Amino acid sequence: MPGGGVRFASCEYVDIFDNEVNANSRKSYSGTHGLVVTYTKDKLPREAPAGRDDYRARVVRNRIHHNYNEIYSWVGTKDFVHSKIDEGKGISLQRNQDFKNGGRILVANNLAYWNGYSGIHSNDGDNVDFFSNTAYMNSYTNTVTYASDGDARGGNNIGISLSNGKTCRIVNNVAYVDTSWRGMAYSVTGVKD
Repeated sequence: MPGGGVRFASCEYVDIFDNEVNANSRKSYSGTHGLVVTYTKDKLPREAPAGRDDYRARVVRNRIHHNYNEIYSWVGTKDFVHSKIDEGKGISLQRNQDFKNGGRILVANNLAYWNGYSGIHSNDGDNVDFFSNTAYMNSYTNTVTYASDGDARGGNNIGISLSNGKTCRIVNNVAYVDTSWRGMAYSVTGVKD
């Protein structure tokens, strides 16, 4: 797909299992990614037994690779355009903060490699669990596209990253990155609890 590969929005009880998502996002101007889960809800009452996690979205055993942008991105909420490529993640969780009944999101046993920026990422997400994933060389944009132009490189969260959320866990993951330009295997910012 020239835009995003798989996208779920404003859903609850979503299972994304055993897929291969590749070669997406290349011709999109709006900042797309390989697999996106956004605005997950938990409107239904809690159904998990006491003491167990109640997953409202599960992203498990997927292969997400070679999803990267080839053109500059712009969306209506931005009042600027960066003159560089700055999108194209593998698995991207976005704006998942509307949990009222204890719901969580599970991202487990996935393989993400050679995506543009960040293999597995959550931005503005609460109750997120990253368990037993592998992220390998998710820096296609910096390592390949901008290989000869070090000044154009950016976005150094290229492995597994969380930003701005509450009650998140990263357990038993493996991340391998290109460190020649300060890329980081793990990045956590603005996460509470």
